[in-house]
Parts: sequence; C-alpha cells; structure tokens
Amino acid sequence: MKKFVCLLLAVSFILCLVACKEDKVKTDSVDISYYANLGQIPECDYKLGQSALEVAEELKAKAEKEDASEEDFCEVIEGETVTKIITSDTHYIYKKNETEISKIVVFNTVYGFDLGTDLEKIKKSQEAYDKIGEEISLSEEEARDFSGNEYCTYLKFDFEKSTVIFAFEDNALFGAEIKSK
Repeated sequence: MKKFVCLLLAVSFILCLVACKEDKVKTDSVDISYYANLGQIPECDYKLGQSALEVAEELKAKAEKEDASEEDFCEVIEGETVTKIITSDTHYIYKKNETEISKIVVFNTVYGFDLGTDLEKIKKSQEAYDKIGEEISLSEEEARDFSGNEYCTYLKFDFEKSTVIFAFEDNALFGAEIKSK
C-alpha cells in the first residue's frame, strides 16, 4: 500500500512539472495582436486612449503615498509637441493638442518577454499567429521619444488599430512601445 501511495505521489509530481512546462511554452508565444488591438501592454496598468490627465493624477497620487517605493516615481515632462508621464520603467505619451494617451513605452518585461530576449525569439513567436515583424530604422525624433538611440535594431508589428515596436541593443530586448495608428 505504501509503495502504491509513493508511486501515485511521484506520478502526480511529474504531471505538475509537465503542466508548468506547458504554461511556459504558452507564454513564449503570446498573441501580441490581441493586446495591441485593445491598445494594451499586459504588464501596464493603463492603455492607449485613456485620459492622460487621469493617468497622471493616479500615478502622482501613488508616488506621494507614505509607503511609496522608488518604483512609484512619477514625473510629467512637457515637450514642444508631446507630454510624457514618466515612471520608473514606463512612459505614457500624448500629443500637446490631445488629452488621451497615444503611445506607451516600456523598459521592462513586455508582452511576456523579459529584458534581454533575443530578437529572433520574438519574431518566431509571432509566426505562430501569422504575424511577420519588420526590422526598421527610426528617425532621430522617434528614437529620442523611444530609446534615445537611433542605431538600435527595431522590430515593428503593424496591427489593425495600433503598432508595436520592440527595441534591441546588441540583439537583446530592452524595451517596446505601442502606439495608436
């Protein structure tokens, strides 16, 4: 009887490990188009089209709480054509004459891909969804809004309602943006 129980426990443990491995495979092939058409990056609290003023107020309030950490940092920077709401790892951007978030830039895990993920891994992950990424160059102004480095490698995916661009330095992911079309 004891041997049977031990065998049952061992089989259960192996099945749990296999189930965890299957979840990891699913994460590596997230359908970016689903989130892009919702205007979202799943790791962000806000999405495209939300009120920039409300986002700024909420982030500032969070940063001003007594128990706020350094990660709860928030600053609003007004440029000539756009305003940026900057947190420790995310920039929410909107145009001067508009009131809604039109671009989100993330310098952290994005669409389930960790910083340092290889460009080819992201390309291949989207082939399962019949999405082909295009390697592009950004103008100096676009690069300044995004990464500050126009010489990085950028991988662009166009979707129905938005565009997602991943930024790579030395073939390693360091950020991504989603912007309205």
